[in-house]
Amino acid sequence: MRTSRARFWAAVALAAATVPSGLACIWDGDTLAAEVRHRGYLVLDALTGRFDRLPPEYYRKRYELASERIAKDPSALAAYDNAAVACERLGRTDEAIDWMLKKQAAMEALPVHDRAARDDARYRFHANIGTFYAHRWVAGGAKRDDPDALAALDHLTKCMAINPEAHFGREVVQLGMIEWLNSERKQSLGDHLAERVMSSVPYAMDSSNNVLAEGLAGLVLLGAAWESVDVYNCMAHTLNFSFDSSLSFVAALRVEELLQSGKRPLDQSEGWRITLDDAASFWEDQYKKRYRTELTKVYSQLRAAGDEYVRKRNEYVLARLAEGRHPDSDGGFWSDWTEPARVELPDRRALTRSQFALVQTLLAGGILAGVVILILVASRVSRSRKRAR
Repeated sequence: MRTSRARFWAAVALAAATVPSGLACIWDGDTLAAEVRHRGYLVLDALTGRFDRLPPEYYRKRYELASERIAKDPSALAAYDNAAVACERLGRTDEAIDWMLKKQAAMEALPVHDRAARDDARYRFHANIGTFYAHRWVAGGAKRDDPDALAALDHLTKCMAINPEAHFGREVVQLGMIEWLNSERKQSLGDHLAERVMSSVPYAMDSSNNVLAEGLAGLVLLGAAWESVDVYNCMAHTLNFSFDSSLSFVAALRVEELLQSGKRPLDQSEGWRITLDDAASFWEDQYKKRYRTELTKVYSQLRAAGDEYVRKRNEYVLARLAEGRHPDSDGGFWSDWTEPARVELPDRRALTRSQFALVQTLLAGGILAGVVILILVASRVSRSRKRAR
């Protein structure tokens, strides 16, 4: 645990040397709306289950509408995304990949007029098909260097080259997880992801943003990681390292919940798990017991609220599907929906954002000063050697 922490802090210090200024994969018709709905609550919603887990009927209807649209207009690129993601949500991954290959053929047949629109279509193509290949690879046992793994890595790398900052930074995190699964796994998943993110995103751990935590949360909200011990454990680690002790403790509670339900991690490296004691390690001793009790109680309330959110949301959806309505064909589908009030999480952060920013600035200044001193020393030694000759 401590060795892992030391390696992580070395990476944080290296990233801080740039003195970042601040912020800064499945895509279908719901993705952008989901990003807006969770803005400001992304990590908390992923930790507590307040996000869409829509019923199969919703995706069957989406598939039907998308198929009809493509039959009428083969150039309707977004409809290919909807058809493919609907198949993936229904467990039909082979069909999802086939739809993306059809989209690729449709893109190649279109004249190039709008570069931005073309890049957006290409980005969504690579993000979706890369994710589908990854899911099929994992479902097939995640054998090293399997063609599906290599295809997933290739497409997600191309996706990041087009838009490296999209999707909460999810693609870089997803890419890192696939790399780790396809490796000998000598390094812990958390260490690998930290290094991957910080080598790809210069501002990865600035005072207002945590790309790794948000990328992991994106895997939950927009992917299939709601029951992944590894994802939540990594979230607990990275939040702890950024002194966000409230969210780190909640993430550790989620890990505890999953383990008690029988879920098991893929990461079997020594010290892989962040315990509740680890998550609370930055709190002052006189507050630890009270904060732990308080946050454990609030987490229970947040989880209950998350489950109730899903129940109400699906109840709303099913009632309108029974009337033949769907958001892909009915612009007023969500007009009667009211977001339930939120249960707020007490802020028991070990350091405030401004304090964390100061720590980063001091780290950056210290590293810069060290580099300058090394240069001066090297220069003086060089001159001394020349005089000695």
